Amino acid sequence: MLTADMPNELANHVETSKLPKTELPAEYRYASLPLCVIDAVFSIGVRYGTTQATVDRFCKHTGWQKFASSRKDRSSGSHSISDLISILGQKTDDETAGEIFENRQRTSSKAGILKSSAVRLFAERLRDSGIQTFVDLSPEKLELA
Repeated sequence: MLTADMPNELANHVETSKLPKTELPAEYRYASLPLCVIDAVFSIGVRYGTTQATVDRFCKHTGWQKFASSRKDRSSGSHSISDLISILGQKTDDETAGEIFENRQRTSSKAGILKSSAVRLFAERLRDSGIQTFVDLSPEKLELA
């Protein structure tokens, strides 16, 4: 039978055990929120290596730094959602798929939109909800998004 104290007991056990410490993947310290948006959209229904390559190509195309030295060092991040929208707004969704992301995947195999379009739509929704950088992420604003 489960008791209310069991989660605390488990947490205490994990903390005192000699389990090897694990390192979070580098993607947990993306240098800016727009890279998280790109990662979230392009990881839909694919192997993650494909997503990593897409983020790499975007960073190479834009000259953006991919990772911060640590999660706590990135503060608001080096680029904003509006920076991403500005880059994507210079071309059509079809052009951004081919030229910027070099990835023409769709959100679904049955009439899904281009993932490049989904990134733009997601970014616009975040901007319209007042979310530009990591420091803007709050439960209230996320509810609006």
